[in-house]
Formats: sequence, structure tokens, C-alpha cells
Amino acid sequence: MSASAILKLQSVGFSAEQVTAIAEVIDAQSATKADVEASERRLDAKIESVEHRLEGKIVEAFHTLDLKIEGLERKIVEAKYDTARWPIGAIGFQALVIIGAIAGAVAAIIRFAPGAGH
Repeated sequence: MSASAILKLQSVGFSAEQVTAIAEVIDAQSATKADVEASERRLDAKIESVEHRLEGKIVEAFHTLDLKIEGLERKIVEAKYDTARWPIGAIGFQALVIIGAIAGAVAAIIRFAPGAGH
């Protein structure tokens, strides 16, 4: 409690004992500069700890995302390969059907052609 506050209390009728008691209560509840500095150091340590944990979690999250992206890229490549493979297979099948139809038509023509040995 400041000297001016003590004088003010005495000037309005507080006794020296009352002013002393009030000053002791206020002093007991007031934080000293050392208290504030100790609290600041504890808070700084906690903030640093939280920052360190968050940095670790961020690195872990980026690693997980990288793995997922790699997996998706692999699936895209596989899908492109499958997509390209199906038309080639379908074209090959269609070619076989056409060749079979031509061979069947030729065989029919030969079988039913005049002078084919009937």
C-alpha cells in the first residue's frame, strides 16, 4: 500500500491499527514482481511445450497426407492403365468376332457355291 493511500485513510478517520491491517491484507493479496516473473517463466515454458507438441503433430499430419496422396496417385495410375487396357481388349475381341464372321461367311459361300462339290 502506498504512503499516500495510508495518509488518505488516516485523514478520513482510520486509526493506525486499521490502516496497518488494511495494508497487510492488501500486501498479502498483491503479487510481487518476483511472483509475476515466476508466473511468466512458467507460462513461457508451457507455451514452448505446446508449440513443440503442435509442431510434431503438424509434421505427422503432413507425413500422413503425403502417404495418402501417394496412394491416390498410385490408384490414378492404375485406373488409367485399366481404362487404357479395356478398349484394347474390346478391340481385339471385336477383331476376332469379325474374322470369325468372315471365315463363316467364306465357308458358307464355298459350301453353297455352284460346283463346290455337291
